[in-house]
Amino acid sequence: LFISEVYEANGGTVKYLELFNDSDSTIDLSAGDWQLWRFSNENTTYSSISLSGQIAAKDFWVVGDDNATSGVQTIFGSDLVDVNTSAVNHNGNDKYLLVRNATSSPDTVDSFGIDNIGNSGSFSDNQVAYRLYSALPNNGAFGQSMKSASGDTVSSGNWVVYDITSDNANGKMVATPGFSKGIESSKRTEALLTGVEGWRLISIPGNNATLNEIADDIAIQGIGNSNDSNVFTYDENGSYSTPAALSSSIPNGTGLSVYLFDNNLLGSNELPNSLDISINEPGADVILDLNTTTAESGSYFTLAGNPYQSNYALSALSLNGAVQSNIHVLKNGLYEPVSTSGAILLPWQGFWVETPTTGSATELTFSTSGKTNDDATVAAYNKIIAGPSHLSLKLRSADGLDFGCSIMFSAGSKIGFDQNDATKLKPAKNEYAIAGCIGEDRIQSIFSLPMEIDKVIEVPLFIENTLNSDQLLFEWESEIHDGLSAQLIDTFRGTSINLDKKGALDFEFESTKSNKELELKTGIVLPNSKQKSNSERFIIRILPTGITNSETNETASAFGLFQNYPNPFNPETTIKFELSQSGNVKLEVYSVQGKLVTTMVNGTINAGIHTVSWDAKNQSSGIYFARLISQEGIRTIKMVVLK
Repeated sequence: LFISEVYEANGGTVKYLELFNDSDSTIDLSAGDWQLWRFSNENTTYSSISLSGQIAAKDFWVVGDDNATSGVQTIFGSDLVDVNTSAVNHNGNDKYLLVRNATSSPDTVDSFGIDNIGNSGSFSDNQVAYRLYSALPNNGAFGQSMKSASGDTVSSGNWVVYDITSDNANGKMVATPGFSKGIESSKRTEALLTGVEGWRLISIPGNNATLNEIADDIAIQGIGNSNDSNVFTYDENGSYSTPAALSSSIPNGTGLSVYLFDNNLLGSNELPNSLDISINEPGADVILDLNTTTAESGSYFTLAGNPYQSNYALSALSLNGAVQSNIHVLKNGLYEPVSTSGAILLPWQGFWVETPTTGSATELTFSTSGKTNDDATVAAYNKIIAGPSHLSLKLRSADGLDFGCSIMFSAGSKIGFDQNDATKLKPAKNEYAIAGCIGEDRIQSIFSLPMEIDKVIEVPLFIENTLNSDQLLFEWESEIHDGLSAQLIDTFRGTSINLDKKGALDFEFESTKSNKELELKTGIVLPNSKQKSNSERFIIRILPTGITNSETNETASAFGLFQNYPNPFNPETTIKFELSQSGNVKLEVYSVQGKLVTTMVNGTINAGIHTVSWDAKNQSSGIYFARLISQEGIRTIKMVVLK
């Protein structure tokens, strides 16, 4: 643990001291009796500042005055200070000691300042000093005795000092609590790979980087032979490929799909594992060619990645044509959409860019202006930035939480797929449970609608479960603007739930587990053939104010599915339905797990009343659902087989 930064600004009123845990484990400050001792104006006596809490490995701890009038939050906002104290109040001829076992056997671990915390008896009113990583561990010398003139950078011993009132961009950037993104130390940015064996999306944040940069940390196989490779790019031609050699240069801004092995065989390492880099980042804007050749479900996809060794604000991306307003990141083998408005990526982060087939952008530019010291909002090696009006429906299973589908309302959206929508991408693993909204020609993770809606809109939900368990759970969060409401319709059970605020619904959905190996190169999006699979089980219904459920029933009052008779029954029962007009009709029976048991009617049926019989002699006792589907609507009844 060491002192990593000392800060003073706003004419000497805003001050903090920052600590950094350079170890590989959490440090409990309370258990270690840690204190900061501040010596003021060359005094030999000190005032002590007790430190409490836990600092995670490779993490920062900010000690300072957090008052709202003149403290740290007046510059950086709230929630940055870990130890709130006005005792951090350095101003000339001050020094700090970081002490362990302070009240029993004091052990000085680190220090800042000598007889004089700054030049000429003053640390100045607007200075930041930060530790050089290469000088660690501290050798016991205080090592900082200078301040910076306007626009200058001063190196002194183990420290670098910036005047933050100047135009020195580095000084302004480093002067933020908890900032260490490549400027604050000579140690280059690293990526910590956690989780289990499987695919990850990464980028290599180096200028004209090669696979040699990561080959010392993870196993690379199949170079030059994409059939056996565990590393792929997806180029501007819309095809997966593998670099020809470990030494082949990878275009800046390119994303990689990499399979991580959780073992120590053939150059691999057990997880968690770290990636590091030995070369500099690109020194200018990065331009990446986009795929405009091969489309899937009406969109082009390109695998990109943050090319820089700092966090990157997606709002700084620029394109020369149309692009979807969400990128796609991979988290735990499942994809999540992330809005390009306001989201910040970590270094090493790879992602999919989605562009439409009409007016599509051909180039993506990473402007250097997007490099930022703001905290990352995306770390997926997630999240959607929700609009002011939205309905989020996630799917929880034994495998974890799938993003599901988010219905977003915005003034710039329309009915139908537009730039605010996002396609649902195929999971990068074999076992999963996912949900999505069914659009006109694809399954979607973002389903955008206009703010003003004057009719009922029904959005069928897609579900796919390949796990060993049939138990699933919908979780929703609703923040829909005035004038609209939403319901979740379960057509099997014939139930309707108002989607107000937060809620959950557990249900069973039969697994379609397959023993087939994942084929990465068989496509990015979920196949269109799955679009209507199980599509009528759950429906999200959006209703404008003033329209009731009775008004959403189709206009023909003669359309209906009547309760079967007898019920309960063994083994036969009669099912009657009525149509007000001729058309294609489907009458199906499902188990309580959602498995299709039989299809009794599937074809064109005339208007009128019709009767069919179902013989359940080959079925076990239990609850079943009969479901009638026609252009007039969907009706469901519950039946009980009792043997």
